[in-house]
Amino acid sequence: MRHQRSEPEDESDSGNFTGAGNHAQFLSAQAADLASKASEGKRLLESARAALNTVMRRRLDQASAKKR
Repeated sequence: MRHQRSEPEDESDSGNFTGAGNHAQFLSAQAADLASKASEGKRLLESARAALNTVMRRRLDQASAKKR
């Protein structure tokens, strides 16, 4: 009587699982990279917005001082 193996007989099947795992790791790394870039972009946008607000506030103060 022949014993059945627990591993898949066709080696290409196990390769597909490995390939899927590698692809999942790749996508996970890409997602982490994009999240990092998005976070940096958000930080830069907030910094630019704060600088613009400062400049606009100064100009408004200068304009109101000239009117006095």
